[in-house]
Amino acid sequence: MERKPDISVVLPVYSGMDYLKESVDSVLNQEDADFHFEFLICDDCSKDDSYAYLKTIDDPRVTLFKNETNKGLFPTLNFLIKKA
Repeated sequence: MERKPDISVVLPVYSGMDYLKESVDSVLNQEDADFHFEFLICDDCSKDDSYAYLKTIDDPRVTLFKNETNKGLFPTLNFLIKKA
């Protein structure tokens, strides 16, 4: 039986490659034996290599989404919160 996460971390992304790897690593490097989290990331039609990088992440805590069209920050955050 899969353990339900204690917390959900959400990250909306739009052309943020300059800081994206550092942001993702910061979340994934959190370690606590008594703490289980899921990391939900949604790319909002980035115009840089953000989505290509995100697709390379191989971690079971990460769930990646991609908007079909650019929706903006708040609709993307609302989407991620509903998925949490």
